[in-house]
Amino acid sequence: MGRFKYLVDSEEAIENFKALYRIPLGVGIRRQRSTLQQLLESQPGRDAPGKATQTRLPAPPPIQPFRANPTKHKRKREDKGKEVVEAGKTQPPHEAIQATFAAKEMVSYSNQRMKEEEGRRIAAMDAFHVAEKSNQELKNKLQEEEKGRKSATAALHTMEKQAEGQREAKKAKEEAEQHSYDIGRAETEDALRAEVPAVCRTYCALVWDEALNQAGVEASSTLRKVESVYYPQAIRPSSSKANPVSSESGELPSNPSKTPPTADPSPKEVEQAEGAIKLEDTSKETTQGVALPPVTPKETHQNVELVLATLPIPPKDDPK
Repeated sequence: MGRFKYLVDSEEAIENFKALYRIPLGVGIRRQRSTLQQLLESQPGRDAPGKATQTRLPAPPPIQPFRANPTKHKRKREDKGKEVVEAGKTQPPHEAIQATFAAKEMVSYSNQRMKEEEGRRIAAMDAFHVAEKSNQELKNKLQEEEKGRKSATAALHTMEKQAEGQREAKKAKEEAEQHSYDIGRAETEDALRAEVPAVCRTYCALVWDEALNQAGVEASSTLRKVESVYYPQAIRPSSSKANPVSSESGELPSNPSKTPPTADPSPKEVEQAEGAIKLEDTSKETTQGVALPPVTPKETHQNVELVLATLPIPPKDDPK
């Protein structure tokens, strides 16, 4: 409490106290009386009525009778009552000043706390703005990543569709190639089935004629006729029009090299027939004077299979 003693009689402290406690301006605060004032008030006869101080001044004029003014007396009485009321309302100056400075300290502390709180709030708002900005950046980045993921997914689906289409196209291509190969193979087999019997009949006719020549059969013999040529069951023609060897006289020619069969053989048939003639020439010595035995259907079927095996099969064509 000693640090406030030098401000006890300060006018500024009194004004601050008035402002703090909202005291009206017309109401005054009694200051502490100094020691000199206390001495003057303590002199005897100062306030005593009817006693005059002894001085060397000239005698006063005669005292006139006192006439009391009721109006002034009433005003003095009101002023005195007012001072008593004001004195009862006011606080002692020392305690009031101490309360003023305590209130100032509290206000200063509150202001400091308020500034600190304001600083904390500003820092929190700055951190919030930074976090909000970072959150917005992360949202934008997430949106970009989502767009990239969707683009990658769409590209993957497109590639899968393309791969599936390529697989289906390749499968269809292979199926078409296989179908084409099967058709070609079937056509080749059909052609060979129609061609091989004709070649075999031509060969049989040549062998039959050569056997008759070796046996010395006359040209007018019935064995020289086309109907007399023996064909195995597997290569026999279905009608008389399909006979590979025929002549105007209805007999086989004596020289097969001069009179070829009426059927127009293909180049392959001619080559096979020439090979058969060469093979027959090499075996003349062993077959002279001996009639050829009839060929059984089983042997003929085996010969046909051998001929089919020797014929080349066309390769598989690439449809490209």
